[in-house]
Amino acid sequence: MALGERYKEFKERGAEVVGVSCDSVHSHKAWSERGDLKGKSLSISNPQLDVFLKADDATFNVSDRRCKRKTTWVQRPVGEGVIVRSARTQGATILADLWDVNNDLNLKATLALAPDKPELTVTLEGAGAMPQLLAFPQPFVTAQGTSLIVPMNEGISYPVDDETIRPMQLITCGGHGICMPWFGAVDPQGGAGVLAIFETPDDARIEITRQEGGGLFIRPLWESSRGQFSYTRKLTYVFFDDGGYVAQAKRYRDFAKQVGLVKTLAQKKAENPNVDLLIGAANIWNW
Repeated sequence: MALGERYKEFKERGAEVVGVSCDSVHSHKAWSERGDLKGKSLSISNPQLDVFLKADDATFNVSDRRCKRKTTWVQRPVGEGVIVRSARTQGATILADLWDVNNDLNLKATLALAPDKPELTVTLEGAGAMPQLLAFPQPFVTAQGTSLIVPMNEGISYPVDDETIRPMQLITCGGHGICMPWFGAVDPQGGAGVLAIFETPDDARIEITRQEGGGLFIRPLWESSRGQFSYTRKLTYVFFDDGGYVAQAKRYRDFAKQVGLVKTLAQKKAENPNVDLLIGAANIWNW
């Protein structure tokens, strides 16, 4: 990108710039259509967060102003992924037209900050064939010493520096994946972190793999519905200045209550008195 910005200067000195890229012809076509967006970013803010969408690679950085030392969560692109064709701000919202290179799929994305909370909701709309997984948003870079929080079984904390952990993908909507549709990253020392809640978990999964030259990262992947991108997908990021994984779990519980997924034992007992027989009973697993 720096060569492109200074191309005129090279020409004035009698030099010709030649570049080599491993990206596809589709990616270069989309790049040429970006016009004024090349090398630019768009920003939105609320009292807690500053969000910057980078048009070059469809990543966004989020700065949390509440932390003692201003914390910035930075995304890193993986593969060709998604390209920004056009984008604009509208108050505390970014509206963007995206192109998913792998599926040749046009999408409309909305990045909306909550007015008074450290939360960012990403919404994807579109229609069309979707033979491959859709990888958006991109993963946040994990620093040395941080851990990934994965609600599988009783809950697992994966240190990002643990080289024994193998890459994996886990679905968000069944018993053979994560048990609740969320994931997180946290700094165990200070407690700061980021939580991602799948508000549309039926056709989604998470991927845990390694950054180039670094530790583990975690990202959302969207699946097709009968081969199509046929309904709106929604993911909400919640940023924490402290509290660790406990604060993240509590925030997901609040969300679950809000959408009607939580029913207490007392409520179940009122509907079926036999539920009371479960108290003190053995929990037996057989496989």
